Amino acid sequence: MRRKLALFILIALVLLVACQEQPTPIPPLPTVEPSITGLVVPDVDQATTDAIRQNMALFLKSNPYTEFEAGNQLLLYLVSSGEFGQAEITLGSGETYQADVLYAYSLMSSQRVLVAPVLVGLTLPGGRYAYFSEKYSFETEETVTTTRSDRETALADTQARLPRGRIFRLLAYGMTTRQGLDWKKCPSVSFYPPEICPVGTIVEQLFPNQTKTFVLRLADEFSPNWLLAGWVFQEFATEELVPGASIDVSLPESSQP
Repeated sequence: MRRKLALFILIALVLLVACQEQPTPIPPLPTVEPSITGLVVPDVDQATTDAIRQNMALFLKSNPYTEFEAGNQLLLYLVSSGEFGQAEITLGSGETYQADVLYAYSLMSSQRVLVAPVLVGLTLPGGRYAYFSEKYSFETEETVTTTRSDRETALADTQARLPRGRIFRLLAYGMTTRQGLDWKKCPSVSFYPPEICPVGTIVEQLFPNQTKTFVLRLADEFSPNWLLAGWVFQEFATEELVPGASIDVSLPESSQP
């Protein structure tokens, strides 16, 4: 009887020590759902719609996709609304970026006029700012880099170069297909900061095929908080227009506050 009691006490002590040696379980980190928030797309009135249709119809005939020996290119034409917005982009890793967008008018093949938020700047870690203007993205012939412009200077430059009604080009290069952007190739495109790659991947994850319908001019509408990432804008030179054409579309004043 005593042996059984002693054995029972020994087993109890071993179990107690084992329990005490178990490490305290670490609670799992909360899962962060990727998201894009904050964009408020302005409405398009009938007068603006009519002006865009009249002036931008000729660009529907252009082929946006071009293949070169050095890489492929997508080139599309839009009209600046002169209005800007901000989005907050949260990655699955928990990193958050503040994005600046220009709202631009885009004419679809159906003659529908839609407003597309174009990413023009991104606040990066350490206070850096990426400005997605071709004027500053290609600094030298030998080296392709992204501008180190600060946010205030970049936005002032965009406002001056793309006022309301200005026709401009939207260019994507190096990771393009006939239907959009291949974000798996993003790290190899040197004029993008590396931070744009996960941002663009999140855009495609949250809004599959949205960029595709934009490129093919087949969209009926754009999802709330979708934006165009992975492009740079460039001004449309007057000498490249047909004789008598203008780089500006005469638009009514914006009704937005």
